[in-house]
Amino acid sequence: SSLLCIYLVFLSCCLYVWLILSDCSACLLERNVVFQKPCLSTANVQDSVSVWHRFPNPKKFMYVFVQWMDCIGNEAVRDMDPITVYNGYRVCHAHFTEEDNYGNNRLRKDAVPSLNLPDQQISNTTDEIRGSSRTESGLMHKVHVTRETHLSPKAKKLYKIASHLSRANRRLRCRRRLIRCTSSTTAVRNEALQQLDSTVATFIKSQITLASSKSWGCRYSLEDKLMGLILHKQSAEGSEERLRPPSLVNWTVTINGIIEIFEMLEQGNVNHLNYRRLNQDPIANFFGQMSQQGLETPIRLVVILKITSKLY
Repeated sequence: SSLLCIYLVFLSCCLYVWLILSDCSACLLERNVVFQKPCLSTANVQDSVSVWHRFPNPKKFMYVFVQWMDCIGNEAVRDMDPITVYNGYRVCHAHFTEEDNYGNNRLRKDAVPSLNLPDQQISNTTDEIRGSSRTESGLMHKVHVTRETHLSPKAKKLYKIASHLSRANRRLRCRRRLIRCTSSTTAVRNEALQQLDSTVATFIKSQITLASSKSWGCRYSLEDKLMGLILHKQSAEGSEERLRPPSLVNWTVTINGIIEIFEMLEQGNVNHLNYRRLNQDPIANFFGQMSQQGLETPIRLVVILKITSKLY
């Protein structure tokens, strides 16, 4: 009879353990509610024996949060707000493998419950999705390792060197493709410019060169300005009146006034001027307008030649 009692107690213990493991996946409880299942807890339930883990933050790791919900399969929290589940529910440490933590009961960011789960069909689409980005996981896959932490110190060092060389190789290949693309574009552009007039081709090249610079950094050569005048004259709005400088009469009067000033200085035997006391506004205004039109150097040359011809 004693053996029978011991046998019955043993069977009851085994049955109790089996019920615990089969129902361990539903280990969630609401806040401030005494938990009835051994693998569930809330944020306010204190348990000094078990270790509980919070759900992933749905604001940062929504994809991992959905995986946790699918693995647990608890209908009570499936339709709840993700923030409520994140703040008020915990999952037992018994549902995670040793590879899912860092060794101090702290889970990795991509850890998902995988142990003691109910018999349910979990949808897994990771094999169906093929990412376009290349990572260094292929190096570890060749040596049949899934995580870098499983490598030996020497293997980790070699893995970092191989990863660095792999990234450098990808950068070189990308740079080579860019060079080929640029060279092909340049060849097509040069072939098209050969069919145009030299002035038009020069103007187009300058526009392409200045396309990437800021507006106040653009500088146009004399050929570019002539090309702009030609295009304006050939257009419907262009006319001879518009192409004429706006204050040509004033400039002519100013030139004559400058010549008269030098003649008066010649008659008075004045060979030195104090420029600080001389009113230079008309002269400065004159040359300022000339510089805006790109004609400062020719006009200065004309004035100098005119003055020197009268003085000598």
